[in-house]
Amino acid sequence: MKLSWEEGKTFVQTHVCGEPGCGKPLVLAWDNPDYNARCSSHKTSERFTELGSLSQGYRRGEVADPYVVQAIEHKREVDTRHGAAIVAYRGYELADVKDAGTRKLASPEQVQQLIDFALRYGLDPYRGHVCLMYSRPFVEIDGLYCLAQKTGEMDGCDSRPLTMAEREQYGIPVLEHAWIAHVWRKGCAHSFTGMHTVTQEFLDERSEKSDEYRNPTWRKWTARMCEKQAQRFAFRMAFPDLPIWAEEAETAGDEIDKEVPNGA
Repeated sequence: MKLSWEEGKTFVQTHVCGEPGCGKPLVLAWDNPDYNARCSSHKTSERFTELGSLSQGYRRGEVADPYVVQAIEHKREVDTRHGAAIVAYRGYELADVKDAGTRKLASPEQVQQLIDFALRYGLDPYRGHVCLMYSRPFVEIDGLYCLAQKTGEMDGCDSRPLTMAEREQYGIPVLEHAWIAHVWRKGCAHSFTGMHTVTQEFLDERSEKSDEYRNPTWRKWTARMCEKQAQRFAFRMAFPDLPIWAEEAETAGDEIDKEVPNGA
């Protein structure tokens, strides 16, 4: 199925493969000049099952497709077989949830807090909308995208590394990671721009309590984390009225400052 990027991103989040006995998640593959939604096992099939919200529907017993239920049960069996730490709470089952900042396994109480946080804002714990960041619930870029879409006012977004000319303009050294992101809101004549840089000093910073790196996630996936932070700044400027920002300001404190190299 040929789709634009914006159409495809939504489609693969709301559909699974409709081939009998499959029910696998879909991927969005580049097929110049469009994108192609497909199943990894049935690449040419155009049979899809619409889920609505898979996790919510399954929790309420509204998912009727037996192949979708089979896929969920299979994941649960695999998690159990591999000795995963599974937390069942409010109809959700999350396995081996790790803190995105420290990469340490979350406690059952932290996982419950994460699920409560997600449901309070209409987000889905199964879809990676939220994570734990230095022991606190944190909205991921996919979650911000979801919240912005729900307003009915989002009109697109993109991101890219800074060009050499832009680095010179802003005085950013060549070896530093630097990304810029744009978010468009309907009715606005211009995009809202977020930019972020990551220094080597930040990546090399050590914990005050041990010799471990203070920000292991940033050190391992520097470019992607830098891009996500630029996107985050852009979303915050484009949609300052999202209720999530108020809660972050009240609960983040010094812990969330660790997640952002130069502060929020």
